[in-house]
Amino acid sequence: MTTPTEQPLNTSRPNSPKITSIEQSPHVLIADDNEMNRIVITSSLEMLGCTTKSAVEGNDAFRLFEQEDFDLILMDNCMPVASRPAAAKRIRATAAPKCSVPIVGLTTSEDPTEKEVMLEAGMDIGYVKPLIQAVLRSILREYLKSASPF
Repeated sequence: MTTPTEQPLNTSRPNSPKITSIEQSPHVLIADDNEMNRIVITSSLEMLGCTTKSAVEGNDAFRLFEQEDFDLILMDNCMPVASRPAAAKRIRATAAPKCSVPIVGLTTSEDPTEKEVMLEAGMDIGYVKPLIQAVLRSILREYLKSASPF
């Protein structure tokens, strides 16, 4: 895992998808059971020109994913009801191309085994919270190609 001032995990999911182009504001799903985390991440993403939707647990995140097209998913590693591995695996099991949306795992743990759990669940990479705006900008640059100059 990385802290907000460090680089992301050195290991990412093989063949991690990257969006080729986005002509509108990137639409990001935030899945986190902590209200303050959702508020901070939403505010930071909106300042970067993104639109967002939020879910407080894994089943809600999956329902939103089914209903809307997202360019990126930020998913907490420890949500109630459907855990992040279950939610990420359900997303990866959907039909292409929807299943290839980048999923960035978020954790408060610096335990090195956490990255393995995230990658095995189908997440592309993991970060240690809290996420500062510079880290969010870096994530957007890495996973979205857009007209916006994040």
